[in-house]
Formats: sequence, C-alpha cells, structure tokens
Amino acid sequence: MKGEPWLGYLWGPTRPSNELDLTLLKEPDSSGCSDPGDGCAFPPSEVMIAVNTELSTQAPEVVELLRKWDWNGSNQLFAEGWYEEHKGNYINPFEATAIFFLKNNKSWTEWVPDDVERSVLEALAKESSP
Repeated sequence: MKGEPWLGYLWGPTRPSNELDLTLLKEPDSSGCSDPGDGCAFPPSEVMIAVNTELSTQAPEVVELLRKWDWNGSNQLFAEGWYEEHKGNYINPFEATAIFFLKNNKSWTEWVPDDVERSVLEALAKESSP
C-alpha cells in the first residue's frame, strides 16, 4: 500500500498528519450545508474547557492554570513524537513522556505561578528518567 493513493480523515495535529505528504481536499463552504455528512468544509473545532462553578472558590489556582493552559499543535507533536520513539523503553511511557515534556519544553512555565514552576523544576532535577 505504501505510495498508493489513500482517502481518509485525520484529526490534527498528529504525527501522521504532520509527517505524511497529504493533500487537503477542497470542499464547498459550510454555509450551504445543513449536515456535516454533506461533505462541506467546516471550520476547525475550538476546544473549550468547562469546570464546575464551585471550582472558582475551591481551587482558584486550578482555574487560573486552565485559563493560561495552551496545549497547541507544537506541544502535541513534540510530546507525541518523543512518545512514539521511546514508548517501548519504559514501564510507564506516559509518565516518561510527561517528564520529558516538562524537562524539555518550557511552554508550561507560562501556565503556572513562579513558586509552582520552582517546585516542579526541583522535582524534575531529581528524576532519572528523560
């Protein structure tokens, strides 16, 4: 099958959608479609984070983290790429990927207060994993 034409659907960003030489099909604008099954081009979905309103008073620091959190395509591909290459080397590859991400991608430091960043960095310094 390698090199043969293929028609399919992928969520992105994912490693296959980033690495394969894919051509996005042109579809009619979604304004004329009443059903996604009609084969129209719908805009990308926006991911929304919803929490119970009580969380604002019970854990305001968590709400603040979620407001700042930005798991963008670059972060996804960075973590997913490492996971795919190393998952067989660890008993818990998800934990190893999280440690790798925190040690090697500083975007998360913008999501947390300075004291939390310091605590995480201190804990990471003690980790022998990635």
